[in-house]
Amino acid sequence: MTESARADAVSTFRGVLPLDRERLSKVRVPVDAVCCGCQRVTVKSPLVRDPRSVGSFQHACKACGSVQWHNTTDRLDGITSPQVFVRAAILELADAAREGVEPDPEVLRDGVRAAESEGVA
Repeated sequence: MTESARADAVSTFRGVLPLDRERLSKVRVPVDAVCCGCQRVTVKSPLVRDPRSVGSFQHACKACGSVQWHNTTDRLDGITSPQVFVRAAILELADAAREGVEPDPEVLRDGVRAAESEGVA
């Protein structure tokens, strides 16, 4: 199953690899995030280069009235742009090749599906 997912992803993203991480534009990834100032959970869309792991980020908090650190609690895949899934799959392929490990087949399948359905590869 992993081999099939990898073959589909390599075929779909053939012109993108090898990847220059420094030239990647950032993409918005909708997440549920908790404000470190007031502890309220809200939906935020931070700009990130790697959508596989959003982590902590600084963002304006309306409740606090200032810029605060936010910790991601959940990525909201249901309202995520297909471009985010494509970027994650490309990064997964590049990292797996660089580190000599198996790529996550679910990330690859989601990326290929998004690329094919939206034509964003």
